[in-house]
Amino acid sequence: YICSLAGGRQGCKLGALVFNLTYAMALNMLRRRLRSLGIVLRLRPTGTGPFWAHDSPTAIPIFEVTYVDDELMFIAATNASTLMKAIPMLMECVCQCFRFFGFHINWQPGTTECLLSFRGRNATVEATKVVDAGNVIPIVNEVNQPALRVVDQYKHVGSVITPYDSSAADVPRRTRSARAAYMPIAEKVFGTRAM
Repeated sequence: YICSLAGGRQGCKLGALVFNLTYAMALNMLRRRLRSLGIVLRLRPTGTGPFWAHDSPTAIPIFEVTYVDDELMFIAATNASTLMKAIPMLMECVCQCFRFFGFHINWQPGTTECLLSFRGRNATVEATKVVDAGNVIPIVNEVNQPALRVVDQYKHVGSVITPYDSSAADVPRRTRSARAAYMPIAEKVFGTRAM
């Protein structure tokens, strides 16, 4: 057994393994709790666009996309009111499971945020409630009463994600990144007489 009360030391060769095992247990606990609450998104693979831009769920359940310690969770509902009731249940489960294993959620802007796309009955009403609340969804039963920020785009693992079937936000960012990498070497490569 490995007993650590205050975290591991920097450079510990077992640190990544211990983190991954513990994080996997937290995610498994979260999946079980979400399944017991009936909060499961079923994905229908499509040939074009992101799956959240399409309405028809099928038999492939998904819970999250994980990259190291970056977590991306998907939640969908048949109408806007049900979605707004499910979000606090999801966040309460996340907070409980992570707290159980000693993880802390960073609630700062740009880290833990929410993309919302309302459709169906009461979509306008629920969207107006979110805007009137300052584009935040309060997380109850948590220390310091954190709030989940609602944004219109989010950068996750290098890609800009929006709630719509569009890559318009991602293309300019990738173009700027490519230019920033290309410009310093362009003159050195193409400006030499040897070329």
